[in-house]
Amino acid sequence: MLAGGLLAKAPRPATTLPPGASSGEEFELLLQKGDRQQLQEGCEEAIALGLDERLRLLRPRLLEINADDHSLAVVLADAKALLACKAPEAALQVLNRVSPAVGKPREQWLLLQWQAANAALNHRRAALALRRFSKGNPQVLAGQLLPLAQSQRSGLEQQVLQLEAIDAFPEAVGLLMEPDPSPAVSAGRKLDAVRLLVKGGEAERAESLIPSALNQSALAEAWGVSAELLMQQRALQLASGNSAAAAQTTNRQERLARRLEDAIGVRQALVARIADGSSNPPLAQRLLSRQEPLELSKGALLSALLSLNTEPVSAANQAVPFARLELAKRLAQQINHRERLLDVLADQENQARQADDPWLLDRVNRQALQSSAGNPLRELEAIDRRQRELLADPPLGGSAWEAFTPLREQAELERLRQEEKLEQRFEQRLGFDPYPGLFSLPALLEDLQRLRLATAGQIVAGNQIWKLAPAQFGLLPRQLGDRRRNKASKELANALASLAITEKEKEQGLSLFGQLVQQLQEREKLNLELSQDLASGKLNPEALQREERLLFLERQLDPRGSNMRALMAFGRSEKGLLSLNKLHEQEDKLRLRSRFEESRNLMARRLLLEDQLQQETITGPRWQPRAPITAPQLEAIKLSRLWREYRSDSASGVVPTLQDLAFRTKDGALELELVRYRLAQLLDQPVRSPLRP
Repeated sequence: MLAGGLLAKAPRPATTLPPGASSGEEFELLLQKGDRQQLQEGCEEAIALGLDERLRLLRPRLLEINADDHSLAVVLADAKALLACKAPEAALQVLNRVSPAVGKPREQWLLLQWQAANAALNHRRAALALRRFSKGNPQVLAGQLLPLAQSQRSGLEQQVLQLEAIDAFPEAVGLLMEPDPSPAVSAGRKLDAVRLLVKGGEAERAESLIPSALNQSALAEAWGVSAELLMQQRALQLASGNSAAAAQTTNRQERLARRLEDAIGVRQALVARIADGSSNPPLAQRLLSRQEPLELSKGALLSALLSLNTEPVSAANQAVPFARLELAKRLAQQINHRERLLDVLADQENQARQADDPWLLDRVNRQALQSSAGNPLRELEAIDRRQRELLADPPLGGSAWEAFTPLREQAELERLRQEEKLEQRFEQRLGFDPYPGLFSLPALLEDLQRLRLATAGQIVAGNQIWKLAPAQFGLLPRQLGDRRRNKASKELANALASLAITEKEKEQGLSLFGQLVQQLQEREKLNLELSQDLASGKLNPEALQREERLLFLERQLDPRGSNMRALMAFGRSEKGLLSLNKLHEQEDKLRLRSRFEESRNLMARRLLLEDQLQQETITGPRWQPRAPITAPQLEAIKLSRLWREYRSDSASGVVPTLQDLAFRTKDGALELELVRYRLAQLLDQPVRSPLRP
């Protein structure tokens, strides 16, 4: 080899070698005839002994030793040897000789490419390698350990970094334009020069450098540099309004990506092609690039949310629109679309008020107060709706003394609870299983039905595990082994048979508590199915029917509802019913009083929120506010105002401002909705996820 001969004949400095170093003759022979392994060992010796001159001579020899062999195994081995020789840029040059297809070879190639780029402090190249390795899946990166080591770089490149840090762009570009014997290095430096020129406002000069840099990167087969240069070229062409040239560059990007079997590059070219067909390619490109990550995380559920029709479908069936709004609320919570969530809650409150449904009204208004926290405008509106509900409560009644002695009322409640517990013990029935025992009838009946309706789970050590429904009155655990289940079933059945109650009462009790257990199981199952749908990002076609049924079950299983209180009273004596009714009356009385106190507290909260809203418009000095408004609160108020303007007139021109604000506040669902809207104005055929395979 010519270069090897020149290196061999190069004069060597006559210096004293440290102990353990190879002799000069041995080093000459290594340079002329050494294989990869021997050259790598020579590098390791030079590094260990601080022989920098020998290290400088070994690197180009390693670079050229297998220059004509482009097999993957040889390329990877040569790159590893160059990394051991502290020549990461040369390792990148070697890796550019191949581009493996998908599979383990490509993964090895990408990881080694990252290692070389990271060692060379080429962070853009390193990030691109990891992005291609993970294919957008963070879990792949989380499970991959990466080797880290100290790195070196040329003084020229280090000086460029320092000049860039102090905004000395012209001087930095001048250094990057210095010629280098390696076409790959020259192309990489020109890419950095293009980036700095754009940063310094010299777009025309930056664009003029790209053609020669592309030629050099193609000559060196540095395809990663070529891809980045084409990306820069297209961005500059779009910025200058040259859409036709940008479309041609897009074609070159796609051809290069297909040649390299780079799926991410092909998808990026697809996005660019869609943008090229729009009325404003630069804007469409930015929106499409922003759309992809948002679509992957929130797209499917946002589409489901927007497709829900919140208008009542039938005056005869109020449950359907209630369920629609409940499902919309669940979707908005899952994707954290706060503005739509608060709108849905306001619609729910309106429907519940029109239907005169106190249970749903209480549920919705409490959720609205929680969800509006941090946004004074929205919280004030939620307080208005909650106060309207609370003011419709019946008067408290009782003496004036009770209003000033709330602890006395609470103590009375505790007394009645203890009295009810004692009465429950008196109400327990004597049974035999086969030994005498006392049983609470609701607990006995529910546990019997829980055992009967238990579902088979996994088998552990040859023992079938049974899963029982959640307990409302029962005492058995959620899981039982096969033998324990059979034993408990037999004992409880014997106990029920021995109780001093009529057969009609037994049949009625088993029927009522069987329905309760089925409802508890169904509620748990529906909640699990809906949670799994939301976690997967895909909504089941039967989600609306599930939500309607779940809303019904929540109402039926409310501990304060008439259904559950009737089950508590099953089989009780007149004295037991009297004790239970007194307890329920006191609970209702205290609940009414707590709602009255809540109304008073909300009035005080309203004054603070009104004061904060006044601060929104005052820019000059003012008196000391009761509650100073914070920057996040101001942003939340502005977001809500812009959102309402967008909802009332989407063509009003607030969309760009609203999208920027959604981006700053990390409201991804709202931003995605606005990105879709803007793309629909730019493209003939709106796209939902152009990058999704």
